[in-house]
Amino acid sequence: MKNLILLFFISLFCTSCNTNTIWKQVKNGDLLFVEAKQNNLSGAISRVTKSEISKISFDHVLLVETKGNKKFALHASPKKGSEIVPLENIIKEYKQQGRKLALYRTKNSSCVDNAIQKAHTLIGKPYNDLYILNEESYYCSDFIERAYRDCHLFQLKAMTFKDPKTGKTDEYWENFYLQKGINVPEGQLGTNPNTMSQSENLQKIIID
Repeated sequence: MKNLILLFFISLFCTSCNTNTIWKQVKNGDLLFVEAKQNNLSGAISRVTKSEISKISFDHVLLVETKGNKKFALHASPKKGSEIVPLENIIKEYKQQGRKLALYRTKNSSCVDNAIQKAHTLIGKPYNDLYILNEESYYCSDFIERAYRDCHLFQLKAMTFKDPKTGKTDEYWENFYLQKGINVPEGQLGTNPNTMSQSENLQKIIID
């Protein structure tokens, strides 16, 4: 029993260490990318968007806002839509899932204040679970692109839902849109965390 209690506290300590690694380096306007899982929606996103030059694949991205000692994450959440949450809570949640986090920073710091202000105007909108651009709901990378749009930090590109290994529409996405009752939006403009992380306008700070 004592060993179990000791392991529990060690686990909490390690989680705190991992949180602090990102926490100490994050700055206002930074982007936090979340490692993709291998299955379900996360895996499906990874399979059709992963870059061949990157060692890690992402399925989510958040915008960081700092206010003195307080730090927040602004993002489009599948569960709650566009929201603001304490950054520490977000970091702990993903670290407990065993997912790596990558911190990136814009090379043009003059964009940050405007991006934060823009992001606040998007808060409260529902999540866009069709991943087809519209003005009433947003998905994660869509939220970030809009926040930094005035700075032209990112470009919308033709989306693909095809497995690069087979050249055919990924089975997950085929079934996903079949259930939605619409055609797979192959070729429509959009964005995704993996493409966004490859932007020449960003610099990688740390992966933890």
